[in-house]
Amino acid sequence: MVYSPLTKKFIVFGGEDFGGRPDFDDTWEYDYATNTWTKPAAANAPNVHPGGRSRHAMVWDSGQNVVILHGGSCNSGPCNDTWAYDPVKHQWAQIATGPARRLHGLVYDSANDVVLLFGGTDNPNGNNSPGLYAFRYQPNGSAPPPPPPPATDTTPPSVSVTAPAAGATVSGTVSVTASASDNVGVAGVQFK
Repeated sequence: MVYSPLTKKFIVFGGEDFGGRPDFDDTWEYDYATNTWTKPAAANAPNVHPGGRSRHAMVWDSGQNVVILHGGSCNSGPCNDTWAYDPVKHQWAQIATGPARRLHGLVYDSANDVVLLFGGTDNPNGNNSPGLYAFRYQPNGSAPPPPPPPATDTTPPSVSVTAPAAGATVSGTVSVTASASDNVGVAGVQFK
């Protein structure tokens, strides 16, 4: 389950039925404000959504405003497919394959615009599978944006003590303040 801040709904896909039937392959959305569950028809149309599964992972990709779903337990074992769900259009699209995993974790790193996959298992014995994988979703196969150029810091910082005043005589406990500037920026001033 994942929350979409875009639509203000929780999104659930698939799951396990302990009655011996195959895993579910349907999408449901829960609206907390109206306390209602809906099953969007477009998201559940045949052959246009992930196959039935359980023990998969989902995360909200705030850079692209989509849900990313990866892996899980499928009928043939651990799944290796990755899907994106558009909660406005109610559409799924398979976007990649990756390591076969179930019982793993996904997290979205907004600072780097990547989804990180960690842990889980890739075999029926349940042995843990090490590894950390990064994935960047690019809709419609577009190229990823280039990384920003590194900041060029060509000017040494300038620091000036603003209190106490220059030449002042002090005793006891004294508060000292300073300001600093630089052509790139200064995060702070430390006194040692």
